[in-house]
Amino acid sequence: MPKHFDHKFAKFAEDLQRKGDPFQKFDAFLKDFGVKGFSYGFAVLRAEMTRDDRTKSVFFAHSFSQQWEDGIIAGPFLHLDPAIEQLITGAAMYEWAPPNPTNLVAELPKLQRRQIDTGLDMGMSYGVTLPLMLDKAGFSAMGLWFENLASAETIRKEWAVFGPVLLRAGQAFDTYVRHSHPNLMVGLSGREIDCLNLLLGGYRANEICYRLGISEKTSEKHILHARTKLKAHTRDQALAKAVLMGLISL
Repeated sequence: MPKHFDHKFAKFAEDLQRKGDPFQKFDAFLKDFGVKGFSYGFAVLRAEMTRDDRTKSVFFAHSFSQQWEDGIIAGPFLHLDPAIEQLITGAAMYEWAPPNPTNLVAELPKLQRRQIDTGLDMGMSYGVTLPLMLDKAGFSAMGLWFENLASAETIRKEWAVFGPVLLRAGQAFDTYVRHSHPNLMVGLSGREIDCLNLLLGGYRANEICYRLGISEKTSEKHILHARTKLKAHTRDQALAKAVLMGLISL
């Protein structure tokens, strides 16, 4: 990796540890390499990636436009994304490119056709999706949109030059978010964390209410909201995921 890339990465890694929005810092770093926007997501449990709709299991963030969010996020977009299937089966990279021949699009499911068309209408023709972490514990990946690259061949040529530093920065960003600040993706409130901690400690509903000075209805609401934010089907699963992410402690 060229020395000036080493310097850029070292500066980014150092800045990442300072106060401030890590998503904005990552976005700014990527823009220096011509990345128009990025997406990032992780699943706490790798088994969740085999669900009928993995969209409901992945914690996801992006720097794309509101138009992209309105057109794509509403549906099971991750389940329809062919990149995810390839990455979880071991691919090192998935390249975005307009379907060729284009008549192949007509044979895809309606929601997937709409997803592809929405991206193409916005100029999101070329980019890459990369795995950041893949093991028994979970899965994380990022997608990078290169607005000014005109072909898949151009991407490959450019990627050979600066790809390693972008992957390294993505891995540093992923580690920072998942290990140090997972609540940036989950968004649990202080009271929701309190309720989960007490549940994990074996306290009954009336004991939780007494210790926190809240009603049983309020405690139930906090626990339900926490379960929803943790993308969990049950309380036990919510507790397990919160422990795995370091949001609460055994």
